Amino acid sequence: MQCRHKQPDRGAGPAALTPRAPPWSKPAMFQQPVDFQDESEALHALIRPLDGSALERPTAFKAWTVADIVRHLHLWNCAADLALGDAGAFQALRAEIEAH
Repeated sequence: MQCRHKQPDRGAGPAALTPRAPPWSKPAMFQQPVDFQDESEALHALIRPLDGSALERPTAFKAWTVADIVRHLHLWNCAADLALGDAGAFQALRAEIEAH
């Protein structure tokens, strides 16, 4: 699943091509985004060396596989992103989840 939140259109011209610094790199940002980035990088380091069979092995958590847990985390990370940036898309995702 890819997050469906669209980045705002920065218009045409050279300014549109200038990359922006990630929000967690700004000194005025609160600690939670920094912690989230650190946790994401730590999780990536743990699962990066795993092969397909290791990702599908059941864990002690409800017999979910590592892949199940990563999909779960990704879904709710995307939901949080939508809630912050696209209320309509968030409500659509919520309705889709509630329908199942």
